Amino acid sequence: MYEIFFFDIDGTLRSFETHEVPASAREALARLRGRGAKVIIATGRDRRSLPPLEGLTFDGYILVNGGHCLTTDGEVLAERPIPMEILDRMLHVGMREGFPVSMLTDEGMVASSVNDGMREFLGALGMPLDPAVADLREVAQRTPCRQMCVFMSPEQEERIMREFPECVSSRWSPLMADINMRGVTKASGMDVFLRHYGIDRSRSMAFGDGGNDVEMIRHAGVGVALGNAVDAAKRAADYVTATVDDDGVLRALQHYEVL
Repeated sequence: MYEIFFFDIDGTLRSFETHEVPASAREALARLRGRGAKVIIATGRDRRSLPPLEGLTFDGYILVNGGHCLTTDGEVLAERPIPMEILDRMLHVGMREGFPVSMLTDEGMVASSVNDGMREFLGALGMPLDPAVADLREVAQRTPCRQMCVFMSPEQEERIMREFPECVSSRWSPLMADINMRGVTKASGMDVFLRHYGIDRSRSMAFGDGGNDVEMIRHAGVGVALGNAVDAAKRAADYVTATVDDDGVLRALQHYEVL
């Protein structure tokens, strides 16, 4: 019945505790692809910052929350970078409010500055604690700004996003918010791959745990939230499974008799 499966990485496929994909999830994905199903990564990360996923094979990537959609061989199916004018405005706001701004590019993550909150966030992902620091305007002149990652509080986010009506924010950490162009979500990325493969949305399943997964979970034929998911993701889901560390992906697929 289900022909295409969309998976978030951090907190869904990959544990925040071990920084590994559980063996049960590895087996589940291999069995799905062995049956001919399409398996798509849907992440807030850019391609350069994807964690090691050795032994796993995917059919495509929804990157930066839908702002950059690629096939496994690198064919670009959709992209919508952040215009320079918006990046410049956010950098001014960051200076005014006292928080760092980073951006995800085809060259990796680059930050305007680094603070303890950014290091804590990167450490939770198992990433280097000191990203490249540079003038983001200069970097954006040679490579697209795929997404802004702004290290502001939820209270700041609510207020500041009123200054950016052309953008949307999503949060999968209390330490930062992802900023994309309005209309760019993991759900819009799903639609790119549904059209590409000619699959009806009713035949899709999506798995996630963060605030940036809510639209994807709602949009899928069946939306699954992991047991460790934020409340908004659980409310959006058709089914709440076990945590990532307690074989949540496999258990959900067994619940729906996919495996």
